[in-house]
Amino acid sequence: MYVVKSFGNRYLNRDFLIIAFQSPLIQNKFIEATRTLAQPTLNVSLIEKCIIPLPPSEEQHRIVVKVDELMGLCEALEKGLTLSRESIGKVLKSVVNGVGRNGFDRF
Repeated sequence: MYVVKSFGNRYLNRDFLIIAFQSPLIQNKFIEATRTLAQPTLNVSLIEKCIIPLPPSEEQHRIVVKVDELMGLCEALEKGLTLSRESIGKVLKSVVNGVGRNGFDRF
């Protein structure tokens, strides 16, 4: 990437740049600038002209660490939700099967 080559690793954390490009603010700018043809295209000059606030390198590193930490928590929550949904499904299936076998008179 030209931007990374321009600044070098001393001023720009590669992972910070990726996070910045994935942010809704930058993604929306790219969507607005994308020409829609048979295949959507994004001109490289638009990427080069994109202004991204660049905090000091130490702050970039802290941001990357925090985003990684939060993404790990999101993944753990997602797994927990999936397990909860599976458990609820099993309980509901058991209840329905029990009602079907024993009738409604027990409720």
